[in-house]
Amino acid sequence: MRKIGPLLSLALCISQPACGDDPEGSASDSTSNGVTSATSGNTGASASSTGGMSSGETSGGETGETGETGAPEPTQEICDRYIDCVSVTSPLDLPAAQDGFGPGSSCWSTGPAAAQQCIDACALALEQAYDNYPEEPKCHLCQADEECNQGAGQYCVDGRCLRSICGDGLLQADEMCDGQDGCSEDCLEGANAACNPLSNVGCEEGLLCVALWPESTPFQDEYGTYCYEENTCKEIGQGCAVGELCTVYPGGDCLTSCDLNDPESCPGGQGCTPVGVPSGEIIDYLGYCA
Repeated sequence: MRKIGPLLSLALCISQPACGDDPEGSASDSTSNGVTSATSGNTGASASSTGGMSSGETSGGETGETGETGAPEPTQEICDRYIDCVSVTSPLDLPAAQDGFGPGSSCWSTGPAAAQQCIDACALALEQAYDNYPEEPKCHLCQADEECNQGAGQYCVDGRCLRSICGDGLLQADEMCDGQDGCSEDCLEGANAACNPLSNVGCEEGLLCVALWPESTPFQDEYGTYCYEENTCKEIGQGCAVGELCTVYPGGDCLTSCDLNDPESCPGGQGCTPVGVPSGEIIDYLGYCA
């Protein structure tokens, strides 16, 4: 007999009274059948860097928030989406998914506790499916920005909720990188990316975010950003300000930094000129206004 996925097995179990003397009572157990309900905030899918209509703790640190400060709580629609995902990624499992999570399933006729357990199972299953099929639109965790925690700065990007439009290729003020090799999924960490040279985010008060690359100084053989207490540019003790880069250390000039991928990052209609960092390097976005 062909095996089906564990979450489909869970849904079928919920649908059958034989799985427990009291289907609604067993579903109300937050850990029954290995699935934790949204209110427990432990193992349910989370609306963080990958979540959309998912359950559990939101990226803002609150559980079950709705409205302006949290992502909307998932509903039966999440199960409809999961079934649509299964229909294109694993058609042989579609009948089991429909029986377990579809409109005719006992998920929706046994009481609110059973319905919530099915919703949690669908949210977790859809998140796992997205990890396996991120390019399949029917497996996307979100379809619109409104499904994300906009109060925490999340937007729907490539089918998942990310902060500050992480993944759009533009360096936002609170990002350390965006799309470069070695950049994290949430754009908050990257190899040799200690800070944001355009906004100075990432450096403590009194420190300056400095972008360095091999051509900018004879003491540098890597590309990256670093927090320095003293930033020498033209000469010792004469450094650049926040949002400026030094063309050469030492003896260079301080120029206004800009994002090569953002045509509006320079004032007064100036263009953003590349400093010569190869594509894919952690600071390949870096340019200066001229």
